[in-house]
Amino acid sequence: MKKLKTTFIVWIAIYPAITGILLLFGDLLNTLPLIVRTLVLTVILVPAMTYILIPFWTRLLNAIKFNTMKTLKSMVVILFISSTQITISQNESIVVVPNTGQIESLTTQERQDVSEIQKKTEQWFGIWSPKEKPINFDGLSELFATEAEGLLVVDGFEGGVVILKNATSFKEKWKPLVDDTFSYYAIEPVGEIKIELDGHLAVTTFQWTTTKAILKNGASITLGQHGTHVWKKIDGEWKIIHEHLTNTK
Repeated sequence: MKKLKTTFIVWIAIYPAITGILLLFGDLLNTLPLIVRTLVLTVILVPAMTYILIPFWTRLLNAIKFNTMKTLKSMVVILFISSTQITISQNESIVVVPNTGQIESLTTQERQDVSEIQKKTEQWFGIWSPKEKPINFDGLSELFATEAEGLLVVDGFEGGVVILKNATSFKEKWKPLVDDTFSYYAIEPVGEIKIELDGHLAVTTFQWTTTKAILKNGASITLGQHGTHVWKKIDGEWKIIHEHLTNTK
């Protein structure tokens, strides 16, 4: 497992780095002889990998305890999410993406699974839209898996990242902040909510924005995030095992 982790860190560090270099300077590099081209690439990449990229990814993955195959599997599902989109819901904001890309392939059970994930996703949006009332964090807890079941929440906040692993720490982190900051808060999805179902795992990807957010001092603000939920069917019930939210504004 240690070798797998090291291999993954090296790959996730070097792939975007070399892709970025070739994207920005590919035309220029192609004018150079091969031996000079590889020299330039290695002079840039080796120090960047050694002093910046590998240490960064190592710290990040250690912080989220990247030592379980469960987390790795969730990451792989996110990275390889299908681009095929098929609408099967009357709610036009919900798009279902079965792993085969064909709506006819959905079994009765798969349709039931999609329906449950859809309802719980709508419940998540509803909980985060309490308006004048406090947010029902206990309701969010019902959507999350437990820490023992592999829950991992990664949320963007004030230019950084907040990593939480259970519903209790989630409530302790966000409830005081939300209660002390807002007098009114409501959100809605932007565009489609995409659902991909693959056996006992599913992924929902979405973007949200505030419909109305009023601070305690009466000022109005606009917030938004891109979101990913990885779901797992645990004891017959779909639970969020990974939430990742990244700020758009």
